[in-house]
Amino acid sequence: MTAHEPPASTSPRCPTHQRVAVATCTRCGTFLCGECTELLGEVAYCASCAALLGPQHGPIPLRLLGVSGLVLLGMLSTLAAFFPFLPASFAIPRWVLLGVSGALGLWVPTQELRRIDRGQGPRRARPIARCTRWLAAVNLFFFLLSLAWGAWLIRAM
Repeated sequence: MTAHEPPASTSPRCPTHQRVAVATCTRCGTFLCGECTELLGEVAYCASCAALLGPQHGPIPLRLLGVSGLVLLGMLSTLAAFFPFLPASFAIPRWVLLGVSGALGLWVPTQELRRIDRGQGPRRARPIARCTRWLAAVNLFFFLLSLAWGAWLIRAM
């Protein structure tokens, strides 16, 4: 070794770019530099493993989480109608909230389940989508019940 040569580095290197590795592929164990690192969710993969796994391990879509929250809000508004000690002051009428959350709660999760079945969505979103659809059906039931109740009240007057 001459005086002008740098000491050999003992840190792992990316096989593609010969740079110091900043991550390791979770699936195959390949050392990755910053340029080669593919993140699926918060997990590092090499390009070939990321292509193999696809979006099936990605984050749960925000639209599914948002609709799930809307459906839960509809459920809470229904509970508020039956229990006088729960606050019932919502800015929009309860029947509108039940109808909108019920319709969106059936449509969005169904689309997400189709994406999952095609391998384009994260598999871990399946239980959330199924639960949201079920609760949305309950919301739609209460929506239709409130419409029937309203029609009965109008005829009774």
